[in-house]
Amino acid sequence: MIRVKVPATSANLGVGFDCMGLALDWQGVFTFCLDGPEFMISGCPKAYQNKDNLVYHAFARTLMALGKRVPVVQIHIDTPIPVARGLGSSASCIVAGVLGAVAYSGQKLPLQELLRLATLLEHHPDNVAPALLGGLRGSMAVDGRVLCAEYPVHPGFGFCALMPYTAQFAVHEKFRFVTIIPDYEVRTEDARRILPSDMSYADAIYQMGRCATLGKALESGDEEMVRHACIDRMQEPYRSRLIPEYDEVKRLCMDLGALAFVISGSGSTMLAVCTADTGGKLCRQLSERFRSWQVLELKAAAEGGAFEIHE
Repeated sequence: MIRVKVPATSANLGVGFDCMGLALDWQGVFTFCLDGPEFMISGCPKAYQNKDNLVYHAFARTLMALGKRVPVVQIHIDTPIPVARGLGSSASCIVAGVLGAVAYSGQKLPLQELLRLATLLEHHPDNVAPALLGGLRGSMAVDGRVLCAEYPVHPGFGFCALMPYTAQFAVHEKFRFVTIIPDYEVRTEDARRILPSDMSYADAIYQMGRCATLGKALESGDEEMVRHACIDRMQEPYRSRLIPEYDEVKRLCMDLGALAFVISGSGSTMLAVCTADTGGKLCRQLSERFRSWQVLELKAAAEGGAFEIHE
């Protein structure tokens, strides 16, 4: 039996659109039992209990990429990470499948190769990098034809169209991330469709300056810099329209002492960045105001996905 743990993640943090992501201390657990009598997936809605399931898809594709047979497997999914809320549910499933496959194969792959495989399946590294490696991550995908020469590559993978690179920032222990999860979804397709196709040089310069300083602000504990660095012009002014309560929630959080307020990924989840002394107060007030929502006070997770093998 293989047990894999993967954290939830929050992409963008306001200004780091499609390139920054943070692992949160809220984990899903994925259990793989191998070579049993029949294929089975449990712990998720019936619509996902088939071979199109993202965990199984990542598991099978990774084994094929490594030149290994895909065994009959029973997968049990035990995760609190909600679907279509902007907390990296798909990234957690992909990383779980990749790590489950690597554990089964017995091969020791470099972290860079694990990240490449996960990025191939997710198509961008902003969530899979922190889900796999932990911490606050800035990532980029470099165009080019990169062949994974050390391992047999299944024709379905062929040549890699990108090579992901990631850099880690520590997150100061004082910070908390109050995670506000509405009781409705925002589809990623809708969140991308609402964005404009271009932006001005002035907004690009604004965005790059804040993205360049955000990682250091969170690492150093500079509260004033965090206040300014998280203010986004690239996607939140548009995506906030898909969250009817966005303005009310932001106003409440900022009035109660939050340092910054951002949409997590494509939404509907929102994050209030604060310090430990205000996190509890924020959670209580938000839970009272939005009784059907889930509100959590989370820390940054230094560790990413990991697996254990049990005989």
